[in-house]
Amino acid sequence: MTWEIAVAIVGFIGSVLALVRPIVSLNGNITKLSCAIDALNTRLDTTDRRLNAHADKLDEHEKRIIVLEGKAK
Repeated sequence: MTWEIAVAIVGFIGSVLALVRPIVSLNGNITKLSCAIDALNTRLDTTDRRLNAHADKLDEHEKRIIVLEGKAK
């Protein structure tokens, strides 16, 4: 009777370890992905700010061209 209990306990522990190991690995991968997404969001914000600054300059140039073309006519 004690061997059956020991085998059941070892089997239970093996089953728990088989379930816990992938969960821990998945948690680590999710953490890495979260860090990567945060870094990408930071870079995207920087790119958006730079693009908006260039768009503002382009709008100003467009206004100047319209004014100069209006004076030339």
